[in-house]
Amino acid sequence: MHSTKEQKGMIRAEEQKGMIRAEEQKGMTRAEEQKGITRAEEQNSMTRAEEQMGMTRAEEQKGVTRAEEQMGMTRAEEQESMTRAEEQKGMTRAEEQKGMTRAEEQKSMTRAEEQKGMTRAEEQKGMTRAEEQKGMTRAEEQKSMTRAEEQKGMTRAEEQKSMTRAEEQKSMTRAEEQKGMTRAEEQKGMARAEEQKSMTRAEEQKGMIRAEEQKGMTRAEEQKGMTRAEEQKGMTRAEEQKSMTRAEEQKGMTRAEEQKGMTRAEEQKSMTRAEEQKSMTRAEEQKGMTRAEEQKGMTRAEEQKSMTRAEEQMGMTRAEEQKGMTRAEEQKGVTRVEEQKSMTRAEEQKGMTRAEEQKNMTRAEEQKGMTRAEEQKGMTRAEEQKSMTRAEEQKGMTRAEEQKSMTRGEEQMGMTIAEEQKGVTRAEEQLLGKGVLFRRGRVSLAG
Repeated sequence: MHSTKEQKGMIRAEEQKGMIRAEEQKGMTRAEEQKGITRAEEQNSMTRAEEQMGMTRAEEQKGVTRAEEQMGMTRAEEQESMTRAEEQKGMTRAEEQKGMTRAEEQKSMTRAEEQKGMTRAEEQKGMTRAEEQKGMTRAEEQKSMTRAEEQKGMTRAEEQKSMTRAEEQKSMTRAEEQKGMTRAEEQKGMARAEEQKSMTRAEEQKGMIRAEEQKGMTRAEEQKGMTRAEEQKGMTRAEEQKSMTRAEEQKGMTRAEEQKGMTRAEEQKSMTRAEEQKSMTRAEEQKGMTRAEEQKGMTRAEEQKSMTRAEEQMGMTRAEEQKGMTRAEEQKGVTRVEEQKSMTRAEEQKGMTRAEEQKNMTRAEEQKGMTRAEEQKGMTRAEEQKSMTRAEEQKGMTRAEEQKSMTRGEEQMGMTIAEEQKGVTRAEEQLLGKGVLFRRGRVSLAG
């Protein structure tokens, strides 16, 4: 898939909008572009992928939507520092990530606008993409439901209740109502699927209509050129955001199948993330840096224990002491959360079980052709990962009870990580968004 150029050159906006995203991208970050709002810690809610995919992440996905991911909000508050666009541009995500808040300024415009061809939204500011996406604030309760639901036509959250993205997506145009509709529909024009199962985002991302639908071309190609994470990611997930990066989602593959079949990076890049990750860092690959470095160049968290993302990214274990930081840190260079402990994003990103099993294998493998959990490890991320690992999350399990917020993976996966998971992390969201994991077996890769 080509892409970066394309990504950059036409990037979604162009595709999306018929204009080049890149230029605009340049001006803004994708997140901003994408989301234009801070994901927010609770942003946890939805993922872009769903949005991207146009499928429901999963009703249970509830926990989070990609949009948030999409949102490009600060993944973490620190995400704030910079936007992905830079990353998109050729910066490290972290710095990019870090460099400015994606969200705050992200706020300035959202992707939808980009998507739409408008500024998402200076006023966008006022809303999150989900809102934009959704037309409502993602909000903490956003937590309740996922974008998929939204995507689906469910309420994202019970409170999200007011409308679902999908309905919203469906009902009206995303942009204007954008607010009122979901991106996915807009994006996709269809519900992602309950589990996206039918297709993965990658497909969509890849050779589906996201682009065509989206724009008349596939996103994937465009998508392809770069990794989603960077594009997508460009932000810290959130300190809790714990879960994973958007990149994968951004990647445009399903995390799982694609993940499985290949890593997104591979697809994205043509190499696996792990290899990519490992062989070289994503950034290097992406940019020439590692994502972690790119991302943050730091470990996700000491408790990140298992490994750091960079390491993970790199193919190393984060480290028990890693503990200290969270992915956001990684992403951001700050600790995600001590509790982040359960898993790190990188791991998640990585495709390892975050926790010990995280250790056991890398995500890349998962990325490669395993499921994350199984892929990841074939086991839960870590028992301490507590309830599940991201892989599971990735897989479609709850990350941990405390994970409660829910990781994006689940979201990505299309499950709620747990009802409590609700908060959902972006990774879940991410994952879901990717359409990757809705379930482990999730989907054929599209491409």
